[in-house]
Amino acid sequence: MFFPEHNRTWKALSTTFFSKELQGFEVESKWRLLTENPVPTIIRFMDDMRAGRWNPVHIAKTMGKLPVGLRYFELQFEFWAIKDELESLSNYRQVAMVAVVPGADMFQVAFKAGGLPKFLCTDKQCLNPPLIRREERKGNWVREEEATIIILNRFPSADKVATMTRQKCYVYVHNLESRRNFSISADLCQYKSKTLSQVEVEYKGRSGIWLPDVTGQHITLDFLQIHRVLGERYGEIILPTTQTKMEWITEG
Repeated sequence: MFFPEHNRTWKALSTTFFSKELQGFEVESKWRLLTENPVPTIIRFMDDMRAGRWNPVHIAKTMGKLPVGLRYFELQFEFWAIKDELESLSNYRQVAMVAVVPGADMFQVAFKAGGLPKFLCTDKQCLNPPLIRREERKGNWVREEEATIIILNRFPSADKVATMTRQKCYVYVHNLESRRNFSISADLCQYKSKTLSQVEVEYKGRSGIWLPDVTGQHITLDFLQIHRVLGERYGEIILPTTQTKMEWITEG
């Protein structure tokens, strides 16, 4: 039986509250973008979503207080790391990333647990397994001096090892079946004479109040739905990858 009042209550909960599954972790998959054109790529994705080619994934109509629709920014990002001779990929282990507004004394710190990649799914049939790592975002914009103090208070031996420029275009999407939300983004990054362009799929949370998927198994299924669309429809412009920005910066 259909209860209109109950339905209105559900809609209110689904737009106001989010279940923070895997809280304290960043979960995302990456694809190498061969065209290096972030904005046209996301516009193409959105056009296909409106045409139903991503079903059951659609452009999110609401994300709580977050703005929806096509979004774009161009920022600088500082990479802070500590030397770790035990790491096989490089002598540095990333501990923080700082977003910087060019030409302004505005800095935003996010702590990252760097090191060897860990994957949400290790099954061989899991196409392009999402990477999972601890992340702690500091939501406030602060001055450069305060950002440095925040990092060094936690990691006294940390150094700023690189600064890159990043153009990013993105849109929030919503799975109508699972009620989970994702950010679909494309970016163009420049570090010294190097250029990297990627498409990223990042899990953002589940609309409404739910028991969390602490194992990540159901979240993985949502990723696989999106991955099938990406692989089948856009194989000429994207290639699966697990390369992080830190690995790209420190590669030979």
